[in-house]
Amino acid sequence: MASLEAIARLLAARRVLPDPLLRRIESESKTKSAFLGAVLKAGVPEPDLVSLLSEQLGVPGVDLSRTTIDLAVLESIPRVVAESDLVLPLATEGGRLHVAISGGEDEHPVVEELRFITGKEVSPYAALPGALEQAIAAAYDAKDRGEARWRGRGLLPDTEAGVTVVLPGNKPGTLAGPLARDVGSESEFDVEIHDDEEGEAEILHAVQVRTGPARILVVDDDPDILRLLDRTLQAAGYVVEQARDGLVAEEKLKTTR
Repeated sequence: MASLEAIARLLAARRVLPDPLLRRIESESKTKSAFLGAVLKAGVPEPDLVSLLSEQLGVPGVDLSRTTIDLAVLESIPRVVAESDLVLPLATEGGRLHVAISGGEDEHPVVEELRFITGKEVSPYAALPGALEQAIAAAYDAKDRGEARWRGRGLLPDTEAGVTVVLPGNKPGTLAGPLARDVGSESEFDVEIHDDEEGEAEILHAVQVRTGPARILVVDDDPDILRLLDRTLQAAGYVVEQARDGLVAEEKLKTTR
């Protein structure tokens, strides 16, 4: 499967997983969707995997774990269509319908169908298949319960509506609208407004989202244990914060995700 080989090569080049583990996952995965799910389960953070998927497909990606949706947008696509075609409405900014599509598929005829049905230009964003399927069910269930918003599991309960977008090349951004707060970034990227071939603007703003190694807080009152864990975890590719007691740990948790 060419698309599976391409994303596997990107993962190998970034060294996000040990080579033997990556080869085993690739050999055991019958589909690209199964492969992506196994890589996520192996510990690759969703923002990092979405970034690689975006790079492989050449389209923006969406980190659904850091996304909040105003559920009024679900009126644009019936649930039966969303579930059968694995497509989730995200927003209607800039006169467009922005939708999450499955990064496990290489072709998405549903995008053209939505353009015809809605009469709007449709902007697709690649999402992890498993995360997308769960988000579709959770968002439409929330709408049926009369709720106004659905929030990804990586956001605080009071986070305002905002769609966390990852552009090819590992540059995060967000659709126009309130920014998602406290999404745990190492860096902030400014994404310029740009036009497509037809001159219609797809508006993106800056957002903070963590891409890269996970950050681990190590808490212990023994300096030798702290040094040992610090060396071990850094050697495994993690960013490490240290705290020698619970009070210091609580202070760090208030300022660092």
